Amino acid sequence: MHPNEPPKWANLLSQANCTLNQIFAHNIVFYADPDTLLVGDFLAIEQARLSATVVALPGQMMFSGDKLATLKPARMKLL
Repeated sequence: MHPNEPPKWANLLSQANCTLNQIFAHNIVFYADPDTLLVGDFLAIEQARLSATVVALPGQMMFSGDKLATLKPARMKLL
């Protein structure tokens, strides 16, 4: 992701596909780690929901890449 460009759907879908393709081996062979969760206003709400769902699937520790103090309540609910 480039800091001056919003994430593209193709990148989010690639993250989702990689996670779904490997989730069967989670906790057996390795621990799945989809990466940092971003739900800020630079994402459409649908993109933020997809990102939150993908990061939540493995049930691992979550890292937020947003400035939490500046998030709107609707975005905080996604976290």
